[in-house]
Amino acid sequence: MSQSPFTSTTNGRLNLEQQRKRAKQLLLHLKHEDPNATLSQAQWQIAKALGFSSWPKLKAHIAEAGPVPFGRVFAELMAKREPLPFLGDMMFHALLRPLIDGDQPLLVETETHLEWPRRELALTPLGLEVLDANAYWPDHSSHARWIGGICIEPARAHWTVDGDAQPVWRSARE
Repeated sequence: MSQSPFTSTTNGRLNLEQQRKRAKQLLLHLKHEDPNATLSQAQWQIAKALGFSSWPKLKAHIAEAGPVPFGRVFAELMAKREPLPFLGDMMFHALLRPLIDGDQPLLVETETHLEWPRRELALTPLGLEVLDANAYWPDHSSHARWIGGICIEPARAHWTVDGDAQPVWRSARE
C-alpha cells in the first residue's frame, strides 16, 4: 500500500512543521477543486490520514514527544531538511537565539550549564500556537529578523502570506 505524499513522517516520528507544510501543499491542491477550500479542511485531512480525529489531537501527539537536544535539531536540519541553509552550527545557534532569548520566547532551553549542542529545546505554549498558526511571531518578538534581504521588525507594518497562501499587508502593532 503506498503512502499519500501528504502523510509522511520523519524516521517514523511525526513532525508538526512538516505536517503544516503538507497541509499548505494540500490546500493548494484542494483549491483547484474547490476555490473555497480552507486550511483547516486540509489540516483535518492530514490528521485523519495519520489516524487522528482532528488537527489539535495530531498537534498534541507531536508535542508529547518532548524536548530535543539542540544538536539533534541541527543534525536533522542538515541531513534531511535543508542541507545548505546555514553557515554551520554556530550560525544555526545564533539564528535560534532570538526564539529563546526574547521577552516571549518560542523555545525554552534546559540544562544551560551544558555546551549548547547538548541543551534540550522545547516549544513554549506560544511556540505551539505559532506553529499551529494561531499566533503570529512578529506580534510577540522583541528581535528584528531578516528574510530574503527584508527586515521584519516587531510592531512594524509588512507584507506576509496568510494561511491560504495569499499575500496580505500586516498593519503595525500598537
